[in-house]
Amino acid sequence: MKFLHLAVVFVTTFLSEASALELTIELTGLESRDGNILYAVYTDETSFLSGADNAFASGFLLLSDTNGVPEITLSLEEGQYAVSVIHDENGNGELDIGAFGIPTEGYGFSQNPKTNLAPPIFSETRLELKRTDKTIEIRIKY
Repeated sequence: MKFLHLAVVFVTTFLSEASALELTIELTGLESRDGNILYAVYTDETSFLSGADNAFASGFLLLSDTNGVPEITLSLEEGQYAVSVIHDENGNGELDIGAFGIPTEGYGFSQNPKTNLAPPIFSETRLELKRTDKTIEIRIKY
């Protein structure tokens, strides 16, 4: 009976690890190495850009700990995702906004959509993670 239990645990662990894929996000266009990169990963339009608490995954990258092109690597299941990033230069944990609601810190999204007067919608930033690991570039805008 113990053997059967161990076999089930092994197969379950193997299958769950086998279905996880790596999404690597390369961040380009940074104007400085001050502060942090805050990131959030969303899985649907309802939660998109509604804050890190509503994101599928979120976290931060200390820019002082990076060399070369900063990268974020996430382990995700196959599916559709949208990623937003903020260059939190002053380390206050949020995107600072100036006059007329214009960001005063860098920001970016998967698929690098145009963001002239309004934030993008989920469908403009959506990427599909399927069968193989994927590397994307997010260009930071200021």
